[in-house]
Amino acid sequence: TNASHPKIQQWHLNPIFDKTLMTQLVENNTKLVAQFEILTAQLNAKKPPGSAKKRHKYCWTCGFQDGHDSTNCPNPAKGHIKEAVSNKHMGSSEVGKRPK
Repeated sequence: TNASHPKIQQWHLNPIFDKTLMTQLVENNTKLVAQFEILTAQLNAKKPPGSAKKRHKYCWTCGFQDGHDSTNCPNPAKGHIKEAVSNKHMGSSEVGKRPK
């Protein structure tokens, strides 16, 4: 085993070896921390499938989206109800509804 190797058994007795080893460990640790920060930022920047930005508006014809609400629909379908809101669909579109 490595523990029986004389250099490994006595590494702590050699100040030059100790300083060199410590310098290498610090350099490697610094590089790993930098890589970790980059990967974390990349991961946080990616959104999982289906997690598009939160849809704030609801339209009876178009469903959940960001462009407009039921009152301001540019292309209302036949029977469009302007009073429909996200928590009161009034039998309207479920397009873009996020699963619970």
